[in-house]
Amino acid sequence: MKTNVNTIVIIGLLIAASCKPQYQETAGTKDSIASVKIEAVIVKDDPLPIQVSGVLASKAETRLSFKLGGILRKIYVEEGQTVRLGQLLATLDLAEIGAQVTQAQ
Repeated sequence: MKTNVNTIVIIGLLIAASCKPQYQETAGTKDSIASVKIEAVIVKDDPLPIQVSGVLASKAETRLSFKLGGILRKIYVEEGQTVRLGQLLATLDLAEIGAQVTQAQ
């Protein structure tokens, strides 16, 4: 029974010793005083500049490809103009194409 009382007393002393603060507070020294600066909140609507690199392209842009290459005689549409399916966009100069056909025959 005496061993249980001694064990309880020792455990109580260890708990009390572990609750002791390990640092000492300094009262009134300059090192312990933190300066605080207060400023008013300002709401801005200015857009932030965005700097990126890349290539811009329209989703509606289509790459054109042709069966024959040649010199354009006339272009019937302007850049940015809306076109319909089957609409004539340009005509080729047939002189060069005719020469190539004759050579192939």
